[in-house]
Amino acid sequence: MEKLKSGAIFWFPFSYRGGVVANTGFMLLGADGNIFMCVGNPTDIQFIGLRATAAILPDEEAAPAEDDSMDFSMV
Repeated sequence: MEKLKSGAIFWFPFSYRGGVVANTGFMLLGADGNIFMCVGNPTDIQFIGLRATAAILPDEEAAPAEDDSMDFSMV
């Protein structure tokens, strides 16, 4: 409990149904003092900062759409 209060996050294999493949369970301490668990997959995310701007991607609708229809006369 002392480690959780200091901000530690514990992680362990967790499976809802007890199957072969397990996700990762994360045990944390909330701001209200209650212990809770999150289930997911760990990732490698790097925090840049609050003032960083998001990348602007080109609009996909601006490009001409490809014709995906099938030509049944070729069958």
